[in-house]
Amino acid sequence: MLSLLHKLQSQPLRVRKQIAFIFSASVTSIIVIFWIVGISAGEFASQTVTDTGAQETGPFKALTEGLSTFWNDTTGALNEVAGAFSGLTREVSSSTPQEKSDPVSE
Repeated sequence: MLSLLHKLQSQPLRVRKQIAFIFSASVTSIIVIFWIVGISAGEFASQTVTDTGAQETGPFKALTEGLSTFWNDTTGALNEVAGAFSGLTREVSSSTPQEKSDPVSE
């Protein structure tokens, strides 16, 4: 491990920054994945199952369902924001008086 660190220290600054960015992005991604799975599993565990034939949700299915829900919620929210801004721009353009000026004659 120490030899790897010494080899890394001998690399140019640009390479060291790239390696640091990739490492930190990887660790962050792993943490986010575990966080989403934990939230998804917690939501599904808190729901009462009335069907006796229902199966437990596995971690992969919980992850995919959680990501699907996140994606649908995010796109819905972005569409609402886009609709609000497009409605706002229409209101502003319709309320702005359009003045026509007569051509200047010499």
